[in-house]
Amino acid sequence: MNIRTITKNLELTEAISNYIAKKTLSLEKLLKGFPPETIIDIEVGKDSKHKKNEGFRAEMSIKLLDKRLYATAINADLYAAIDKVKDEILSELKKNSSKKRDVKRKQASKQKREVKS
Repeated sequence: MNIRTITKNLELTEAISNYIAKKTLSLEKLLKGFPPETIIDIEVGKDSKHKKNEGFRAEMSIKLLDKRLYATAINADLYAAIDKVKDEILSELKKNSSKKRDVKRKQASKQKREVKS
């Protein structure tokens, strides 16, 4: 899994980099079934559209084999924005994995019915 961090209007400090790495560990557990070439793009920076430039923006994008998951969050605190975006992308990942599981179960159920009849 490749993690790329991009900053806009903000200097990437070691503390921010470590915090992002810590938050992406929970994503790695859900991405174990995907190839190691999976790319996670994280963009953090000051939000220029927010009032008085006091807000921070965090965006996360994960490119999977068949689709791209994307989440964004704006907050007055950079770390809170990172937490929010991680939670959003985590829910997207869970939703995506449950959809795949449901499709497999439907296919297996259909085959089972065909065998019985």
